[in-house]
Amino acid sequence: MEWTPSPFNLLDGNPFQYSDHTISTISGTEAFKSGIQTRGADLCVICGFSQPRSLYYCHIIPRVECDTWQAMKDSGFVPAAAKSVMHEARNGIRLCATHRAYFDTHCFYIRWIPERRRFVFINHSQSEELEVYHGRAINLPEYDDRLPFHGAFLFHEMRVRGHWPLYEDRAIPLPISWVHWIDEGGNRGHSRRRRRGPDGRGHRGRARSRSHRSRARSRGRGRGRGGDGYNQDPSALEALKKSFAEQPNWRASVMEGTSWEGSANENAAKWRKLNRIDP
Repeated sequence: MEWTPSPFNLLDGNPFQYSDHTISTISGTEAFKSGIQTRGADLCVICGFSQPRSLYYCHIIPRVECDTWQAMKDSGFVPAAAKSVMHEARNGIRLCATHRAYFDTHCFYIRWIPERRRFVFINHSQSEELEVYHGRAINLPEYDDRLPFHGAFLFHEMRVRGHWPLYEDRAIPLPISWVHWIDEGGNRGHSRRRRRGPDGRGHRGRARSRSHRSRARSRGRGRGRGGDGYNQDPSALEALKKSFAEQPNWRASVMEGTSWEGSANENAAKWRKLNRIDP
C-alpha cells in the first residue's frame, strides 16, 4: 500500500486539521534558538544526531529574506504578529551539518500529513544518500505550539519542486513509520548519539557533488509534471491560508504578539476572541 504526496487538493477542506487543545505556555520573548531547542530536544530532526558542534539552528525561510517574510505576513501565509524572519522560532528547525546542506540546496521537503498526524520526509530529488529517510516521520511532535509554521514548510516545498521541475511526485509506503532512531511509540532511541549518518558518512555539511547533481538531474529528465500547483486556483490558496490560521502554532504566535496591558475583563475578551470562544 502506498500514498503519493501530490500538491494539496485544497477544495476538499482543511488539510491541516488538528484536534482542539489548550495553549498552556505563552512567552512573548522566546528566543529563536531556545524555542527550537525546547521543541526538538536539541537533536537533528532528521537523523537524531546530537553532537552540539555539528548541529545548526536552520531557518526554513532564509534569515536574509525579510521581504519574503513580510510578503508572507501580508498574504496570510504566516501570522502578522510573528516575529522577524531571523528571530521567529516557528521559522526554524534543528539540523546536522549534512542535512542542513541538503535542506538549503532544496533536495528534500517536509510534508505534514494530517490523516497520520506526522511530519514526513520527502526525498524529492531522489538523492541516494537521503533515500533511507524517504516517507518516514521525523522528530517534530505535532502537539507542540512551537511547531514550524505550515506556510514556511509550504514555501520551502514549492522551492524544492521548482528546483526539480521534471520530477514526479513520489509515493511513500503506508502505514507511515518513524525514522529509524524513533520507535513506533514515538520514543527516541540511543542511536541519536551517533556521530555518523546511516550512510556511514560524517556530518561535515558538504552539499552534493557535481557528479551526483548530474546523475540526479539525468534521472529526472522527462518524468511527468513539475511545479507546485498552488498558484493555479486563487480560491484554493485562500482556503489554504485560512487553514493555517486555525493551527495551534499560529494561535500561539498571535497570542505572543498581543498586548495584555488592559484590564482583566479586556484581556479575557481578547483571549476569547483569539481562541474563537463565544462570550
